Amino acid sequence: MKNQTKPLILGSALTRLELTKWAGTGLLIAATTVRALNLGHGLDVVLSFLGVACWLAVGVLIKDKPLAVVNGFSVVILTYGLMRI
Repeated sequence: MKNQTKPLILGSALTRLELTKWAGTGLLIAATTVRALNLGHGLDVVLSFLGVACWLAVGVLIKDKPLAVVNGFSVVILTYGLMRI
């Protein structure tokens, strides 16, 4: 089923949902890069938290239970990590 929501920007194919997906993806790629290059644990946790929070929102909005569960669990664990920084 094709996404029937209005584009976020006139003339653009990006909807808010798609923008959230891309933001979450970009944040998780950035977090993975930070982790692999050992650029800082705190930055890794923050970027990971923001990325999985985006994907949690997507999972909830599209009612995808596995996507919501894995990212919900990750948000909880990363929240604990944020409190320990």
